[in-house]
Amino acid sequence: MTTNDTSDNLDKKKYLRDRKKADIGNLMDIIVAKLNDGCTYSFVATGLGEWLHYIISPDEIRDLTSDEPLLLPLPEREKNAEKNIYCHDLKMMKNFDTEYLHRKYSYSYQQLNCIFRTFMDGCQRGEQAAALIAQVHYGYITMSEAYKKLTSELGYAPKDVIRVVKKTKSLFEKLEKEVKK
Repeated sequence: MTTNDTSDNLDKKKYLRDRKKADIGNLMDIIVAKLNDGCTYSFVATGLGEWLHYIISPDEIRDLTSDEPLLLPLPEREKNAEKNIYCHDLKMMKNFDTEYLHRKYSYSYQQLNCIFRTFMDGCQRGEQAAALIAQVHYGYITMSEAYKKLTSELGYAPKDVIRVVKKTKSLFEKLEKEVKK
């Protein structure tokens, strides 16, 4: 009976060990994806605790990913962090939460302030560009006048002017179709 008991215990330990390996494999996918997005080790560790109730320290994550081939180099992860701030985080937030972004990407508050100002300037600049194209669309100014303002005053490159015009034109077409319905 002792032999059977030992055999059962060994099977149970093997099952738990295999399950833990499988869990770590799934967690590694999540960890690598979050780190590649530019998140910090501590943000990922905290997130795993909150999202999946899996407690792991930032140091353990660092050790687990030290030789991970799918983990991007730090400069690429930093670029992804900045892109995510612009493309996702700031658009999702109603208020600019510097504490959250600091924890998530470890940018200093000065860096975050600069990023926020750039983002807000981009929105204002884009809104000004759209207003100019709207004036052209409704015949208040000519395209050459709008082009001059876009390039000299707002600093748009010629290819960006074309992109803004196309984007705004498609918006007007959609609106006109809706009005005709």
